[in-house]
Amino acid sequence: LDQEIQQLKQKIYEGDGGQKGNHGTLEERLSHTTSPASPTKPQPPAAPLVDDRINAFIEQEVQRRLQNIHHKAEDNDVSLSWSTESLKDNERLNNGTVQRKLKYERMVCRSLGANPDDLKDPIKISIPRYVLCGQGKDAHYEFEIKITVLDETWTVFRRYSRFREMHKTLKLKYPELATLEFPPKKLFGNKDERVIAERRSHLEKYLRSFFSAMLKSPSSPLHLDKVGLTLSKHTICEFSPFFRKGVFDYSSHGTS
Repeated sequence: LDQEIQQLKQKIYEGDGGQKGNHGTLEERLSHTTSPASPTKPQPPAAPLVDDRINAFIEQEVQRRLQNIHHKAEDNDVSLSWSTESLKDNERLNNGTVQRKLKYERMVCRSLGANPDDLKDPIKISIPRYVLCGQGKDAHYEFEIKITVLDETWTVFRRYSRFREMHKTLKLKYPELATLEFPPKKLFGNKDERVIAERRSHLEKYLRSFFSAMLKSPSSPLHLDKVGLTLSKHTICEFSPFFRKGVFDYSSHGTS
């Protein structure tokens, strides 16, 4: 702005200088036609005119630049407002996504520490009943096993021979299972309902001791320090197909 003012001053001074030269020539011509006695009127100073032009230019330039600044400020306000709304929309979207993600994670990985009882007994297992399957020589009893891991519950049906096979297989890999009391096989009376009721009770007690030992055994994949928050139905079924629904599918109950 200072540079423009200086240039404007220079142009005005040059223009006024030219006008002064023309006036001087006109005065000389007039001096020849007028009497010597008549005094020459003094010329008005040009400085105020120059100052007025400069001030007018400065005022005009200041107004123009103020308008530009005002327009830029309005544009920035609109941009800022749009950015703020966009950020709010993104925040709401992200919050919704995070909430759904957290809900999904809670469904997939349930916290063992959410309930003190879960830490004491994360796996609940029971044999609520038994059913007679088959006919004639193929007749046999199957025990309904109800398994609950935190908030997952499923049921499988297994006959006594499947219990015995699992016990023999796993005790070779985990010697601590050999100390558990497993109900012995009976040569006679294995189809008597009184014997079956007693066997149901013994098998239920065995399964509870079985999981208690596996959750505490450092060599077991079900050890709480290993599975942590990932203990689930999938973990149990991967540990042994005995607990997997659909395995040994031979009877009308789905498994045997």
